[in-house]
Amino acid sequence: MTSAADCRFRSCTPRNPYGLAPLLIFVSLPFCYGFFEQRCYSCMSMDFKQKWKFISDIYYPPMNFTDACGEPMRESSIATVPCSSACVILCEASYIGGQFAGYNYIRGCIGRIARNGFNNITIYKMGAEHRAICHRIARSQLFRGHAYMEDQVTICICYGDRCNSNRAARSGSYSHVGIKCQFLIALYSTVLYGLNQ
Repeated sequence: MTSAADCRFRSCTPRNPYGLAPLLIFVSLPFCYGFFEQRCYSCMSMDFKQKWKFISDIYYPPMNFTDACGEPMRESSIATVPCSSACVILCEASYIGGQFAGYNYIRGCIGRIARNGFNNITIYKMGAEHRAICHRIARSQLFRGHAYMEDQVTICICYGDRCNSNRAARSGSYSHVGIKCQFLIALYSTVLYGLNQ
């Protein structure tokens, strides 16, 4: 005869291995959060603020106009924006009276810098759709709808949370987070498959 205790015990035994899925996902979330919830630093050098009325039809406004946007960037002074794609650093030479006066910087999410967007074919040829890369290129080849701009700019494209800073680029923190997250997902899939056999 089956006792009531035996019935209660059997009723608590998980018959469906997929019942562990919510628990495994919950445990993985803190590790994967930084991988999916990516943010980019958003700023422009002060020179852009002084010229804003002339360039506002080209660029979206950043979170900060500040000289802290340059190299080395002062991270504590720069705000961030959410980004579901790539982070960007744009660097262009500044001239005063025909004389070189240093560099100006733009940092942000690739979809929130140029109002008309960047040339996708150029980005593809750079190989930036698959890996972090820096490339010097004519502005007319990079920006859509501005064929008359022939000066050169340097664009760096990266993937990962706050990767468009000096420290993140040096540390390679994105790759560590990405590998950790991929490992957890693979582990979850393996455990789930084993339980289902």
